[in-house]
Amino acid sequence: LAPATSLSTALFLINQNKCEKAKGNILFINATKFAKAERRTTVLTEAGLSKIISIFENRQEVKGISKIVDRNDLVDFELLPSRYVFDNEIELDEYGKVEINLAAYDQLKTIALKNIAQIYRGFNASPKDESATGNVALLKISDIVEGEILEAGLTRYQLGGRVKLDNYRLQKGDIVLSIRGQLKLAIFESDRDDVLLSQNFVGIRCHSEFNPHFVKLYLESPTMQFIMQNSLTGSTILNLSVKDIEGFKIPLLPLDEQQKIVQEYNEKQKELKVKLEEILRELRTTKLNAYEQMGIRQTFTIK
Repeated sequence: LAPATSLSTALFLINQNKCEKAKGNILFINATKFAKAERRTTVLTEAGLSKIISIFENRQEVKGISKIVDRNDLVDFELLPSRYVFDNEIELDEYGKVEINLAAYDQLKTIALKNIAQIYRGFNASPKDESATGNVALLKISDIVEGEILEAGLTRYQLGGRVKLDNYRLQKGDIVLSIRGQLKLAIFESDRDDVLLSQNFVGIRCHSEFNPHFVKLYLESPTMQFIMQNSLTGSTILNLSVKDIEGFKIPLLPLDEQQKIVQEYNEKQKELKVKLEEILRELRTTKLNAYEQMGIRQTFTIK
């Protein structure tokens, strides 16, 4: 295997004389754990190759290495092992290492996102249409920082003619989810009607029985972050497909329960932010006192 290319490589073994229990399903083996780099090639270790042969001959399911998948459960008939076989852990900045229990997740009472929201793609604008006095503004990935949309910095474009602007126009309460590279989530909270979604996003416009802040909070959960990360595909730039997004399973809770969860979270978050600001102010004062003791406080002025 050559690591000089970002294309994934898979070896297919086709057997027309499979045993009865093997018919109608596929054994996927993700061999990445058994590989080592040697100069410009990647090779399987001898121990790894022996393990792969053993798994293949005995049709074993090994956590994080192999899995038997019914052909009816294939995702768009994709046959890359990494699509079906992966570790159930994820490293998140907010929580550290998290282990995901997909069996418990599958037991939840849920509904597909496509059944509770309108999902629409963003517009692929051309740089030549950029204009400081343009009639619309375009939301880009860089315009979302720590889950908030920075409206003041939106780039303006002059669009019209054959472009059906309403297909890409953001409405207050829409969830925006980036689908290329880094995954970002935010809610468009503005009353503005001149902001369009760029091609790096999908917009999620919830139906009246679902609170968008509840859906966003759920999509930010470790479980959904894990699912989204493992749904990314692509050879150079990783992408999240609209079809996968449409299939995301959303907890089926009454609207009043959703609103209660969101309200309690927001109130606690606001309270903790105030406390955090107080702690940071106290820390700053403590550092300034230390500089005073060093005799260097007079060397700088904070404005």
